[in-house]
Amino acid sequence: MPSGDDANLPGQQLPLGPALGGAPEPFVPGPDDRARVDAAVRAVLAGDASPFDATFAATGVPGATIVPDPAPDALPHPTLRFLHAYWSGLPREGGDLPDQRAVDPVEMRAALGFVLLLDVEPGGYDFRYRLYGSGVASLGAQDWTGWTVGAMTQKTRTNYGLFYRAVYRAALLSRRPVHTEHHSPRYLMAKAWQRIVLPMAGPDGGVGRFLVGNVPVGAQPLTAELRAELLRRVSPGSSAGGSSG
Repeated sequence: MPSGDDANLPGQQLPLGPALGGAPEPFVPGPDDRARVDAAVRAVLAGDASPFDATFAATGVPGATIVPDPAPDALPHPTLRFLHAYWSGLPREGGDLPDQRAVDPVEMRAALGFVLLLDVEPGGYDFRYRLYGSGVASLGAQDWTGWTVGAMTQKTRTNYGLFYRAVYRAALLSRRPVHTEHHSPRYLMAKAWQRIVLPMAGPDGGVGRFLVGNVPVGAQPLTAELRAELLRRVSPGSSAGGSSG
C-alpha cells in the first residue's frame, strides 16, 4: 500500500458536486445483510482483509489492510497518530472509553479537514455521518454529512459499503480502535486512504460515536472524463458512484 505524509494533496481538490439536498435516501439492506456484516466483522477483528479482496479487485486495485487496536507509534500517518493521542488523552469518566461529548473541535484543528464523526444507528449495523471533513469531501466531490454509510454506498452503488460498515461495527463490538488502508477507485484523486476509527462512549456507556481520521495518501491524475464520471456519481438523481468512507 502507498505510505507517506501527503495528506492535503495540494492543488488536487475538486469543487464539491451539486448539493444532494433534501433528506438522505433510506438504506434498504438485503435479507442477509446482518449475517454478511457479522461474518465480515469476525474477519476484521482477526485482522483478515481477505473477505474484501474481490471487492477491491473489481475496481482494479489491490486489497485492503486491517490492523485491530494498533500501537499508536505504528500508525503510518502523523495525522492519525495525532488523533489517536488526542483520543487517548480525553477524560474517561471512570469508563474504558472517552465521553463522546468531550471532543473539542478547536483542539483538533490541525486535523479537522480529515476528521469524520459518525453516530451509531439503532441496532449497530449502520452509522450516520455527523461530520464529514471538508478535505475528504473536496477529494470525493461531495459532503455526506447526515447520510448513513449504508445509504451513501447504496446511492453511489459502490461495493465498499460492507468493508466500511464491518470496520465500524468491529470497533463498536471490541470498543478498541481499528486502523485500515485501502485503495480508491480510479475516479478519485486520492490513490489510497489511511483511516483510524476511535470509539467513544455515549450517555449509556455503550459506543455511541466514532472519531475517525481519514487521510489520503498519494495522488492519481484524473482525466476530464474521470472527473466527469466522479461528479456524475455524486450528483442528485444519480445512482452509481464511489465514496471514500
